[in-house]
Amino acid sequence: MDVRIIYEFVELAKNLNFTETARLLNMSQPTLSKHINALEKELRLSLFDRSGSSMRLTTAGASLLSYAYKLIEAQMAFSERAKELRVAPSVHLSIGGLVNEEMVTRALSCILAELGPVYGFSFLETKPCRHQLPREILEEGGCDIVFDYLSESDVSDDDEIGVVQLGSCTWVALMSSSHRLAQRESIALSQLRDETLIKIEGSHVSDAWRYIEEACRSRGFKPKTRRHYSMKETDLLTTAASIRDDVLIMGTNFTKRVGMGIAPFCVQVPITDDDAFFPISAAYRLDNANPVLDEALEVLCASVERK
Repeated sequence: MDVRIIYEFVELAKNLNFTETARLLNMSQPTLSKHINALEKELRLSLFDRSGSSMRLTTAGASLLSYAYKLIEAQMAFSERAKELRVAPSVHLSIGGLVNEEMVTRALSCILAELGPVYGFSFLETKPCRHQLPREILEEGGCDIVFDYLSESDVSDDDEIGVVQLGSCTWVALMSSSHRLAQRESIALSQLRDETLIKIEGSHVSDAWRYIEEACRSRGFKPKTRRHYSMKETDLLTTAASIRDDVLIMGTNFTKRVGMGIAPFCVQVPITDDDAFFPISAAYRLDNANPVLDEALEVLCASVERK
């Protein structure tokens, strides 16, 4: 028995007019008549007396009306309790890694837009966790999803880690305005063969160095490096201020955030090679039993497909 038709029966019992009730229910009069006829057929009872100029409830219809109200109240209580269970504190999704990246922020907005109305908007917790590798964060169990510089090729089946790549951020070369390449509109990575590249260590960007090194090696050279220890963005600004004749390769995501801070010290020259980018992905453990994780991953995959 369809509770929606029971609701229509109650409304018709109030108004005793098919046309007016159909208008209030935002449905056609023939559809309402069809539903009531089907209900009467299912019950094998006549609920309304349609003879004469006016319409009224039959004895059976009047007797069943109070039970109809109880059915509707029970259905409302059922739905309300289900909603309470969905937004219970036990529903929780922990996010870590590069949570301040623009691409990640958009992804989190999609998750909140889709799942927030179901579980409540407090179910999502973000943790920066910038000084650990994705595997370390996931192994410790502190986060369900970690956003980081990562691609599917970076993990193996033995890692038991899944990856959803959201996109990528291209590289720019930061260099002194007096550098020989500073006036170029763009450069190829091979043009940095004889340059000393600043290798950042100690922050969340240090693990991304492997992409730069792999790209250089694929062009037949091992990059010369000057190491610089950094734990936060202000340290990287200090690096830019003391760049001298060296070159710092960064993602455009970073330079957009601190562009004004970099401008007095160095210029940004885009690197145009096809593989000159950092992949940004969502990583998760394949054995994570959190039921909300699967829904969040579906949202992420759908957002990637829409791009």
